[in-house]
Amino acid sequence: MYYYVPAQFRVWGSTEFRETIAACLVLVLVESTPLMDRRLISYLRPLRRRWGLTQAEFAFLIGTKTHVAVSRIEARKAYPSLAQAIACSIIFDTPPLELFPELYGKVFEFVLSQAEELYQKLQGNPSRVTRAKLDFLEEVLARAHPHVRDIGV
Repeated sequence: MYYYVPAQFRVWGSTEFRETIAACLVLVLVESTPLMDRRLISYLRPLRRRWGLTQAEFAFLIGTKTHVAVSRIEARKAYPSLAQAIACSIIFDTPPLELFPELYGKVFEFVLSQAEELYQKLQGNPSRVTRAKLDFLEEVLARAHPHVRDIGV
Protein backbone atom coordinates (compact mmCIF):
# COMPACT_ATOMS: atom_id res chain seq x y z
CA MET A 1 0.00 0.00 0.00
CA TYR A 2 1.41 3.38 -1.03
CA TYR A 3 0.27 6.92 -0.36
CA TYR A 4 1.08 10.16 -2.10
CA VAL A 5 3.16 12.46 0.12
CA PRO A 6 2.54 16.17 -0.57
CA ALA A 7 5.53 18.28 -1.56
CA GLN A 8 5.24 20.53 1.50
CA PHE A 9 6.09 17.51 3.66
CA ARG A 10 9.16 16.55 1.62
CA VAL A 11 11.72 19.03 2.93
CA TRP A 12 14.95 17.06 2.62
CA GLY A 13 17.92 17.58 0.24
CA SER A 14 17.68 16.51 -3.42
CA THR A 15 14.46 15.54 -5.11
CA GLU A 16 15.50 11.89 -5.40
CA PHE A 17 16.51 11.77 -1.72
CA ARG A 18 13.26 13.45 -0.66
CA GLU A 19 11.15 11.02 -2.66
CA THR A 20 13.05 8.01 -1.37
CA ILE A 21 12.82 9.10 2.26
CA ALA A 22 9.16 10.08 1.91
CA ALA A 23 8.31 6.72 0.34
CA CYS A 24 10.17 4.86 3.09
CA LEU A 25 8.43 6.84 5.83
CA VAL A 26 5.03 6.23 4.30
CA LEU A 27 5.72 2.52 3.84
CA VAL A 28 6.87 2.20 7.45
CA LEU A 29 3.79 4.08 8.66
CA VAL A 30 1.35 2.07 6.57
CA GLU A 31 2.98 -1.36 6.78
CA SER A 32 3.50 -1.13 10.55
CA THR A 33 -0.20 -0.47 11.09
CA PRO A 34 -2.32 -3.62 11.52
CA LEU A 35 -4.71 -4.20 8.63
CA MET A 36 -7.83 -3.68 10.74
CA ASP A 37 -6.49 -0.43 12.22
CA ARG A 38 -5.71 1.40 8.97
CA ARG A 39 -7.69 4.59 9.17
CA LEU A 40 -7.82 7.93 7.45
CA ILE A 41 -4.44 9.41 6.63
CA SER A 42 -4.74 13.19 6.61
CA TYR A 43 -2.27 16.06 6.41
CA LEU A 44 -4.73 18.51 7.93
CA ARG A 45 -3.25 18.81 11.44
CA PRO A 46 0.30 19.74 10.38
CA LEU A 47 -1.00 22.36 7.95
CA ARG A 48 -3.37 23.84 10.52
CA ARG A 49 -0.60 23.96 13.10
CA ARG A 50 1.88 25.41 10.61
CA TRP A 51 -0.32 28.51 10.41
CA GLY A 52 -1.01 28.63 14.14
CA LEU A 53 -4.74 28.02 13.85
CA THR A 54 -6.63 26.45 16.73
CA GLN A 55 -9.16 23.73 15.98
CA ALA A 56 -11.95 26.19 16.84
CA GLU A 57 -10.56 28.83 14.44
CA PHE A 58 -10.13 26.29 11.70
CA ALA A 59 -13.65 24.93 12.33
CA PHE A 60 -14.96 28.47 11.86
CA LEU A 61 -13.07 28.79 8.56
CA ILE A 62 -14.50 25.56 7.14
CA GLY A 63 -18.01 26.33 8.34
CA THR A 64 -18.53 23.97 11.25
CA LYS A 65 -20.04 25.14 14.53
CA THR A 66 -17.46 23.64 16.89
CA HIS A 67 -13.95 22.21 16.84
CA VAL A 68 -15.32 18.67 17.23
CA ALA A 69 -15.48 17.96 13.48
CA VAL A 70 -11.88 19.10 13.04
CA SER A 71 -10.79 17.07 16.04
CA ARG A 72 -12.48 13.91 14.68
CA ILE A 73 -10.89 14.35 11.24
CA GLU A 74 -7.45 14.98 12.72
CA ALA A 75 -7.81 12.05 15.13
CA ARG A 76 -8.62 9.82 12.15
CA LYS A 77 -12.08 9.03 13.48
CA ALA A 78 -14.07 10.63 10.64
CA TYR A 79 -13.81 11.68 7.03
CA PRO A 80 -14.45 15.29 6.10
CA SER A 81 -17.67 16.09 4.30
CA LEU A 82 -17.34 17.15 0.68
CA ALA A 83 -17.86 20.79 1.69
CA GLN A 84 -15.22 20.50 4.43
CA ALA A 85 -12.71 18.88 2.06
CA ILE A 86 -13.26 21.65 -0.50
CA ALA A 87 -12.94 24.30 2.22
CA CYS A 88 -9.64 22.77 3.40
CA SER A 89 -8.42 22.70 -0.19
CA ILE A 90 -9.25 26.39 -0.64
CA ILE A 91 -7.74 27.45 2.69
CA PHE A 92 -4.43 25.65 2.20
CA ASP A 93 -4.34 25.96 -1.61
CA THR A 94 -3.77 22.22 -1.73
CA PRO A 95 -5.76 19.68 -3.74
CA PRO A 96 -7.94 17.29 -1.70
CA LEU A 97 -5.81 14.43 -3.04
CA GLU A 98 -2.85 15.84 -1.13
CA LEU A 99 -4.82 16.65 2.02
CA PHE A 100 -6.71 13.34 2.23
CA PRO A 101 -4.84 10.77 0.11
CA GLU A 102 -6.42 7.70 1.68
CA LEU A 103 -9.95 9.01 1.23
CA TYR A 104 -9.18 9.93 -2.37
CA GLY A 105 -7.73 6.46 -2.99
CA LYS A 106 -10.76 4.72 -1.50
CA VAL A 107 -13.21 6.76 -3.59
CA PHE A 108 -11.06 6.24 -6.68
CA GLU A 109 -11.01 2.46 -6.20
CA PHE A 110 -14.77 2.39 -5.49
CA VAL A 111 -15.62 4.34 -8.62
CA LEU A 112 -13.42 2.14 -10.80
CA SER A 113 -15.00 -0.97 -9.28
CA GLN A 114 -18.49 0.36 -9.95
CA ALA A 115 -17.55 1.32 -13.52
CA GLU A 116 -16.19 -2.18 -14.11
CA GLU A 117 -19.35 -3.76 -12.73
CA LEU A 118 -21.60 -1.58 -14.90
CA TYR A 119 -19.41 -2.33 -17.93
CA GLN A 120 -19.90 -6.06 -17.37
CA LYS A 121 -23.69 -5.66 -16.90
CA LEU A 122 -24.01 -3.78 -20.20
CA GLN A 123 -22.09 -6.36 -22.24
CA GLY A 124 -24.13 -8.19 -24.86
CA ASN A 125 -26.63 -5.39 -25.54
CA PRO A 126 -26.10 -4.37 -29.20
CA SER A 127 -27.98 -1.05 -29.07
CA ARG A 128 -26.32 2.19 -30.12
CA VAL A 129 -27.04 3.81 -26.73
CA THR A 130 -25.41 0.91 -24.89
CA ARG A 131 -22.38 1.08 -27.22
CA ALA A 132 -21.95 4.78 -26.29
CA LYS A 133 -22.14 3.88 -22.60
CA LEU A 134 -19.58 1.09 -23.04
CA ASP A 135 -17.24 3.46 -24.89
CA PHE A 136 -17.55 5.99 -22.08
CA LEU A 137 -16.92 3.35 -19.41
CA GLU A 138 -13.86 2.13 -21.32
CA GLU A 139 -12.50 5.69 -21.16
CA VAL A 140 -13.25 5.91 -17.44
CA LEU A 141 -11.50 2.61 -16.79
CA ALA A 142 -8.50 3.59 -18.93
CA ARG A 143 -7.95 6.80 -16.99
CA ALA A 144 -5.94 6.83 -13.80
CA HIS A 145 -4.81 9.95 -12.04
CA PRO A 146 -0.97 9.78 -12.01
CA HIS A 147 -0.80 10.32 -8.24
CA VAL A 148 -3.25 7.54 -7.50
CA ARG A 149 -1.78 4.72 -9.56
CA ASP A 150 0.34 3.52 -6.62
CA ILE A 151 -2.43 3.84 -4.04
CA GLY A 152 -3.69 0.42 -3.12
CA VAL A 153 -6.54 0.63 -0.68
